[in-house]
Amino acid sequence: MIMNLKTALSILSLFFLSNLYAQSSDCDYFLKMSDSLLSKSHKNTVRAKKYLQGYTICLNGLSDAVSKIKLRNLEGYEAISLSGNKKGGWAMRKSDFTIGIIDDKFNWISRPGYSIYYNFNGKNICLVKTEDGKSGIIDYTGRIILPISSEKKDMCSAKEDLIWVKLGNKYGFYDNSGKLVVDFNYDDVGAFMEGLIRVVRNGKVGFVSRTGTELISCQYEDAADFTEGYACIRKNGLWGFVNTTGKIVIPVVHEEVGSFSAGLAPFLKDNRWGFMNKTGDVVIQAQYTEVGPFYANIAPARNNSWGLINKNGLFVVPPQYDGIGNFYEGFAYVRKGEKFGYIDSTGKSITSFVYYNTGVFSNGLAAVSIKDTEGNEKWGYIDQKGKVVIPIQYDYAHDFKENGLAIVEINEEEFFINKNGQKQAY
Repeated sequence: MIMNLKTALSILSLFFLSNLYAQSSDCDYFLKMSDSLLSKSHKNTVRAKKYLQGYTICLNGLSDAVSKIKLRNLEGYEAISLSGNKKGGWAMRKSDFTIGIIDDKFNWISRPGYSIYYNFNGKNICLVKTEDGKSGIIDYTGRIILPISSEKKDMCSAKEDLIWVKLGNKYGFYDNSGKLVVDFNYDDVGAFMEGLIRVVRNGKVGFVSRTGTELISCQYEDAADFTEGYACIRKNGLWGFVNTTGKIVIPVVHEEVGSFSAGLAPFLKDNRWGFMNKTGDVVIQAQYTEVGPFYANIAPARNNSWGLINKNGLFVVPPQYDGIGNFYEGFAYVRKGEKFGYIDSTGKSITSFVYYNTGVFSNGLAAVSIKDTEGNEKWGYIDQKGKVVIPIQYDYAHDFKENGLAIVEINEEEFFINKNGQKQAY
């Protein structure tokens, strides 16, 4: 069946708006026409609502006096959003679904001309795309930062003081004013962790600070992100650790290592894993075939089967599992055969081994699945007592996010639910 243009544009608009709104958990306003494609109910962070001139206005903690906004020059627009930095946002023209930039008084800064506009999300610059597939970067006033062109572009979606931008196959960094701070000379970048971001140039790894300084030069064959003030690095095929100044604090002599958690890091010696402290002293001898990170005072460890060890290397939960996950919110999934269950940090089971697949605990809930009588996998959610609190009915279910919402799917339709299992707009 061939969709007509209006239907196709409506679907595209719904997809676009849903994704844009999903990026704007810190939005200040969200306005839409009364016949908008989106739901009228946005209760997750909304503390006040006003209905004005056919628009629904949702406000995050703003007073009624502030909410009395005059809408200007916006008749015939599908959706309007001001988000992040309060200085500007976007408006979508209903006739052709093109996007323009508006200020915090809803006056035009830049008339519609973009087909895709990525929310500022607290930054002063954002990525835009045109209908013919070209892209560029603008600031909240509509000023061009990177000209619209066919050259591929991307940028960091997180709110940061230093923002990576990809131009072609190279990465550079801009500050929040739109000034180029670090030229496009990196081949890959990571994400900021503990004030530093991992970067790659000519196959070598280093770290850049939030001021744009290459604080640790690109000299290592590999490296992981910083945790607890240390990052593991590889040189000449061996591993060690540096601190945030770039000083080698644990010698580069290990076959393999993992990141620090709860003050300990795993290391590999003669195909067995042990743990060291932050001075590099061995506190648990290399004796396990596999290990996981410490959570408080316990860590998963395996020889033939998996169990839990303490910081003395002693099994406090005897080896008995075929698999065990990392702990989240004090709980981890465990596997026996093809079935999963959950244990708490003492090793006590909170469920039996009845689940076909599992997620991790987030916001007090974990996604679990079983197979129905026809062999179809269905998902629901359990609480930290192991009780099913959202019925097992979905074709797929994601972990809950910090905003208290999760994405689920039924019959190829994705939508948000809250912790009560109620369908909800973002």
